[in-house]
This record gives sequence, structure tokens and C-alpha cells, in this order.
Amino acid sequence: MKQIVLALAGAAVLAACGDAGEFQGQTDVDEVELGEAEQASSILDKILGKFLFEQQKFQGNGRTCETCHSGSDGQVSPQEAQQRFNKNPNDPLFRSIDSDDGVGNSYARLLEDATILVHIPLPPGWTTSSCTTAAT
Repeated sequence: MKQIVLALAGAAVLAACGDAGEFQGQTDVDEVELGEAEQASSILDKILGKFLFEQQKFQGNGRTCETCHSGSDGQVSPQEAQQRFNKNPNDPLFRSIDSDDGVGNSYARLLEDATILVHIPLPPGWTTSSCTTAAT
């Protein structure tokens, strides 16, 4: 990670010192009104954001942001979930925490609806209208 950040910072410095327009064209940044330093900073932000979204796993469950927000609309469709499962049942999208039973035996809900299970604790004394014994 440190090497990537240093490389990105170096690219930003070179862009600020050199022909920023040439670097700008390679990254599709449209801020032509900015000065060279601002352009370099904007380019660096875009590159770092792309890295964080597509590659950073944040010491979590092996997923990146893109794992669940991969579609053109920022979502995973049931069709995409099915294709990914057929290609690789160990794809990071399929973690036991999001399985139907919580231990990884079935992913029917994820494959049929592309939804994940989220446990949200209810405040003491609160219930849901569909299940009066539910605590989450």
C-alpha cells in the first residue's frame, strides 16, 4: 500500500511539474480550469479512489467495495450473482455471513434476489410487526 501511495504521489508531482494536460488525458479528468497543482491533486484523488474501490479490502472479509457494487448501476443483479457463483462459488461475494443459514450451506436468497442478510439489533422492548419475538 505504501508503495502504491508513493507511486501515485510521484505521478501527481510529475503532472504538476510537467505537462499536466498530457497526464490529464490519460485519466479522463475534465477539470481544465484548474491550475496544474489542483489538476495533479484531483488526478491523485481519482486514482486513489479507484484503488480504494477496486482493490482495498480494509482487513475485512476479503471483499472490496466493487465486490458488491460492481454493476453499471452500483449494484449486483441476481443474474450477475448467479454467473459469479457458477464461475467461482468461493467468489468474495459469497461469504458465510450472507448465506441463508449463516454458515455457508446455501445462498438461495443471494442468488435469487441479490440481497444480503443484515442483522440490526432492535432496542430493548421493540418488536417487528411480522415477528413479535425477533430481537434483530
